[in-house]
Amino acid sequence: MIHVPDDDLLDRMAALKAEGVPFVVATVIGARGSTPRKVGAKMVVAADGRTFGTVGGGVLESRVIERARDLLRSPEVTRFEWRLSSDEAGGMPCGGAMEFLLEPFGVRPRAVVFGAGHVGRALCRVLTWLRFDVTVVDPREDLLTEERLPGARRVCEAPAEAAARLDLGPHDCCVVANPSHAFDLETMKVLARRPLRYLGLMASTRKRKDVFAALQADGVPEDALARVHCPVGLAIHAETPEEIAVAIAAEMVSVLRAGPGPGGEP
Repeated sequence: MIHVPDDDLLDRMAALKAEGVPFVVATVIGARGSTPRKVGAKMVVAADGRTFGTVGGGVLESRVIERARDLLRSPEVTRFEWRLSSDEAGGMPCGGAMEFLLEPFGVRPRAVVFGAGHVGRALCRVLTWLRFDVTVVDPREDLLTEERLPGARRVCEAPAEAAARLDLGPHDCCVVANPSHAFDLETMKVLARRPLRYLGLMASTRKRKDVFAALQADGVPEDALARVHCPVGLAIHAETPEEIAVAIAAEMVSVLRAGPGPGGEP
């Protein structure tokens, strides 16, 4: 931990932003009784493990750092209060209480696109421009080039295997647009059971019916199928790959802005 005056933390934050390192700012917004720091004290917890400043030291600060690191994986502004004598705050004998505000910065939403064809390529470009952390999965190595997919992380692997291997959770977005129906079905068998923030499947009406029937037969619950966006994307009468990509990206942004739960549910 690097102890710096609070006035210097802005410089530290600016440096982290320039380096592209996400971070969380923890601020003391309430202090009652005997407390190690007063209102306004701050610390910065960076995604690369560095911390700057202090909000009190000891077990209390370790707990704040743990919460901040959780927010780097699942970003949302968080406010909480601890009695310093509580076990969660380390059982400090001073007996006061502190309230904290944790604000994540620079944490980009993650999107995984299964399929690097025409739509997948266009979608990766749009999402990268929107500052998503983009991964594209496709078994066709010749399609996974920096020239075709600038700024995206590229994974050459069978899509269902990648879906099972990747650490995907309730703040992640996935779009399934594989080159074959079989790939889509196997990928959806994995993803439909995950509590993803957004899951879209590019499919015709007939394909949707067949895939959903197969998923039901495989034991995927009805409520999980109800969260799948299919047809994928907002209804803007899109035709070209680029237009479809815009429609999908717009729908993803709408879901992300709607609320904290999977599928945008509050």
